[in-house]
Amino acid sequence: MVTTKVKPRLLMLGGVMRGGTTLLSDLLNSHSKIAIFERELRALMWSGLSGGLHTLLVLRHLYSSLARVRDTRFRHQVHRYIREMLRQEHILSRAVGSESIHRAFCACLANTSTRYVGDKYPNYIWNYPSFIRKPDDRTIFVIRDPRDAVSSIIHRTRSGDWAGKKWASEYSSIEGATAYWADVATAIADVRTLGGNSLIIRYEDLVLETNRTMQTIANYLEVPVEGFDQSPVHANSIGKHKRVLKTREIRQIEQAAGALMAVFGYEQDALCTF
Repeated sequence: MVTTKVKPRLLMLGGVMRGGTTLLSDLLNSHSKIAIFERELRALMWSGLSGGLHTLLVLRHLYSSLARVRDTRFRHQVHRYIREMLRQEHILSRAVGSESIHRAFCACLANTSTRYVGDKYPNYIWNYPSFIRKPDDRTIFVIRDPRDAVSSIIHRTRSGDWAGKKWASEYSSIEGATAYWADVATAIADVRTLGGNSLIIRYEDLVLETNRTMQTIANYLEVPVEGFDQSPVHANSIGKHKRVLKTREIRQIEQAAGALMAVFGYEQDALCTF
């Protein structure tokens, strides 16, 4: 990649699993001034560790990912990232800070027109205290209707590519998946209260009011909205829980998450009111 004269800003995307972070990443990556890893790198999750351990975790994630999907572009990006990290003096023996990670992002993703380099990973929501007060960083978090998010999580853990994964077992029940959503929603509500340099969007607004939402994102990032390719957006998954979940399961989600649903403007299903 060509080194930019002005260092691109760091852009971090997070939110709820099955909540639209991949769609958001694809939309942002379509802009000529934004460069995000093709797949989630997760490197910022491992800041604070020694350079040697950080590198090992990135490599382990790379090859576990490629076991599922062989993405040559992502593989090249990760190898370039590791090479750039190793070029930093004494990186193997000292703790890796977000500044070092950001520098490697710039080196392996940016060209002369890039204004933002970044990564998406839903669990970056847990990193928000470290980023929302940094004036040059940008963070966007996505929230989604818990009924649709839980429905999608349940499907992935029971019959999708998450089935049988030890880490996914706690999300394989309505109770577990809803508790996870509530934890993330609470964190996002905290971010909104704290302010700072974060933008919070709803998945439903992203797919149903795409022009308006992308204009909001463009204003936040100070880039031309015309640069985004909106063709990947579709609304097929809105309300899908009504076709997948039983009434008692929908009621169970609403009972557990009702207060937080109201915070983000999600109304309960009329057939499930109590």
